[in-house]
Amino acid sequence: MKIQLHILTPVFLLVSSLFLLFSTDHPFVICGSILLAVTVLAGGKKWKQLKQGLWFALPMTFFMLLFNLVFVSSGVTELAVVFGKRITLESILYAFLMGVKLLAATYLFFMAGSLTNGDKAVSYCGSKLPKSTLTFLLIFRLIPHFRESFFHLKDVYATRGVEFENVPLREKIKSYRAVLAVLLEQSLESSFEIGEAAYTRGFLSTKRSVYERSRPTWRDGLVLTADALLLAVYILLLVNGSASFNLYFGEGLERLSNPAWILFLLLCATLAGCILIANRKQRETTEVTWDT
Repeated sequence: MKIQLHILTPVFLLVSSLFLLFSTDHPFVICGSILLAVTVLAGGKKWKQLKQGLWFALPMTFFMLLFNLVFVSSGVTELAVVFGKRITLESILYAFLMGVKLLAATYLFFMAGSLTNGDKAVSYCGSKLPKSTLTFLLIFRLIPHFRESFFHLKDVYATRGVEFENVPLREKIKSYRAVLAVLLEQSLESSFEIGEAAYTRGFLSTKRSVYERSRPTWRDGLVLTADALLLAVYILLLVNGSASFNLYFGEGLERLSNPAWILFLLLCATLAGCILIANRKQRETTEVTWDT
């Protein structure tokens, strides 16, 4: 999927989608969030991310199910009593509902990531917050470098006879202290080298020119308009109490047949369609040559 949206559009989409998802436990809101994220990911052929979300959510759902069976006794429909502990249908269903909610949140983050261009994000943030952007870039770059240096230094000290395994905890701390001291010295030297390089290149000395300025287009307007309509419908449902839901006490079950939820799901599908249309690759025009 070719990314053609402005960098702020996926951010607004993610924030608004997470607001929808975490403001209530209503099944239609969760289903709408999954419908939105899965449609966008499937339209962009992000099959690997869809599979990763499932592998992440399934064990967490199983853990929440065990937690509810052991510690939660709330609910109306009692299924059994084991060692004086009530097992209710609502506690089991709530665990599955939270698992689906976690899956929806995971897919929403994957969706926002698939709609974001890393180079454009760095360029935009660098033009607005250059010092903070450079700091975070250096942190993200130096962490894997320090990790490689740590294992390299550990191997060097091991060849010199320093024991890191099968020794008392006190001796192990002394062994690692020497490695960390050298690593700290290297990090200080690297920071001075980076600072000198930035100074010689005139970092923040003058106002830099921007060769490719990212501007919102009609694609961003289409997506943001569909998202605003979805938020407006949901806020109306939230205000009149239709979005309130409590599975343990059956609150909100009688409002599941509200026709407004059909409109909500249709708007989720419409927003997903608008995102796919906005990221659709433009058809390249072929040059016609005439033989003379």
